Amino acid sequence: MRRVLVTHVESPVGRRVVKALFHDPDVSLVVGLGTRPEPTFLAPYRGKIAYQRIDLAKSRHLQSFVYLSSAFVYDPVPGNGNVVSESQGLGFDGDGDALVRAWIDADLVCQGELHGSNLRMTILRAATIVTETGEFLNSPPLSHPEAPLGYDPMLAVVSDRDVARALVLALHADRPGVYNIAGREVFPRSQLGAPPPSSLFGVGAAWLERLVRRAPAPGRSFDRYGMVPSGRLAHETLGFEPQYRIEVRGLGALRRIDTVRCR
Repeated sequence: MRRVLVTHVESPVGRRVVKALFHDPDVSLVVGLGTRPEPTFLAPYRGKIAYQRIDLAKSRHLQSFVYLSSAFVYDPVPGNGNVVSESQGLGFDGDGDALVRAWIDADLVCQGELHGSNLRMTILRAATIVTETGEFLNSPPLSHPEAPLGYDPMLAVVSDRDVARALVLALHADRPGVYNIAGREVFPRSQLGAPPPSSLFGVGAAWLERLVRRAPAPGRSFDRYGMVPSGRLAHETLGFEPQYRIEVRGLGALRRIDTVRCR
């Protein structure tokens, strides 16, 4: 029977993982870690799930660790499809984005544990995560409304439920390594967020607005080039298969994004 620590239990993915482990017969105890008071959603799960504030860096009793990273740690390559495997190089400068640089730094620390360490380390690099309420997690291209003129990159997406399931599969598979996690659907950025300017008037208005706000024009590579991680290795090694599909209906203010269980 396994005893499992889950960090960031307050996050949407953390909640999914905790609930999945609660119903997992091979897990005897789940300890949720966080920086805030105990989340109220844990109340029905007391007995098998506990909540504590622990400095994980000081723990010497961990045997295996599954880290949820992002596919946007990869070095963007010019092109729209950009199907990337786990052997793709990382964009070490983070393409000017502080959050992406932090992801890369954490990813590299975890990679350092893959060799010459007693800690069994698994790294999952997820595509743009979509919650059941249609929100996007860990997706720099969708973190702001502006889109560069002439670019509409393709983005892979994955349900938060599938990400939680992938974390549990990686825990039980005990196959250290790096794995991409993605759903079946790939969408152009304009279908998920704001479309790029479609006319010279639109371009001028967008640039005027940025000038007034003194905000820099988007110049990051992942605003221009697609990011579609290949999930072949996760399927073959971890047995991961997406169980939810992402559906996009309508445009603009009428856009609705749903996660639907595959039949």
